[in-house]
Amino acid sequence: MAATQFNLLTALGLRDNHYLLDIGCGSLRAGRLFIPYLRSGHYCGLEPEEWLVQQGIDSELGRDILRIKQPLFAHNWKYDFSSFGRKFDYMLAQSIFTHASASQITQCLQGVKEHLSPLGIFAVNFILGSEDYKGNEWVYPGCVNYTEAGMRSLVENAGLEMRLVNWPALPTTWMLVTHRGEGRVLREPTGATAALDVRNLVVSGFEESPEAWGYVDSQWIEGEWLYVVGWCRNPATNMPHKDVLVANEDRRLLGSAVTWISRPDVAEAFKEPLLERCGFRARIPASSLNAGKNELVTYAFDPDTGIALRLPNSPTVKDLII
Repeated sequence: MAATQFNLLTALGLRDNHYLLDIGCGSLRAGRLFIPYLRSGHYCGLEPEEWLVQQGIDSELGRDILRIKQPLFAHNWKYDFSSFGRKFDYMLAQSIFTHASASQITQCLQGVKEHLSPLGIFAVNFILGSEDYKGNEWVYPGCVNYTEAGMRSLVENAGLEMRLVNWPALPTTWMLVTHRGEGRVLREPTGATAALDVRNLVVSGFEESPEAWGYVDSQWIEGEWLYVVGWCRNPATNMPHKDVLVANEDRRLLGSAVTWISRPDVAEAFKEPLLERCGFRARIPASSLNAGKNELVTYAFDPDTGIALRLPNSPTVKDLII
């Protein structure tokens, strides 16, 4: 379960420089992964039972890491995050809404709205059922159910918005919560880092002069591998565009990549913080190239339309010789 939470947040973009609030951190089941990963002072945990945290430190982490990573903890039942004195890029609540009443969820969401950064993401799981829990008490060790409509009502009444995502955590369902109007930051985490399989991919058309979809900065051969590096964005939304294809001059597909690499230069150029993760690095077997000179072409690919849109090369990008 710890790995499930860690992989979910990193798939959603969590990096070591971000600030994370782990709501109901308990004995640091997930904290033992997040605390070493994040920079000093960037992990915060809320847990009503202080003894659980201390047990987690002794059993999972050791005391030395407190000095090195300086995680912060608060202990209350009111979802009061104010003692941390900051807003968070990511918030996480594993197995909290699975036991909580609607009023308790509302109280938590109010704290989330106040302390989630403008483009932040709150990842929380609950048990999706055919009816909503109507009680007023915390239920433990049992669990409670909520319908999607019921949970959405609670989220929207708190001035936030949500979407369900397909992430393995049976029997619970994960949802991602953002500030209202910022749902554009949400991507399906299961496909966020999965590259397309070009062996069975059908491209319905090629556009050779599209509007500013990206750029190929460099390409080279190192050992048995060909590398192609650049960035890709959708000009209509000014957001990272996920899928990139690399082909030869005959449009034979050689490989693919996803936009997931940090490119703060592009984000700054377009004045859009969410473009920071618009970089890509395609890694393709050099054996897939033809003998002699190879002119490579890189495309942004839209799986919905099947259209491939050519990305221009930097003037420094030259043909490859095999």
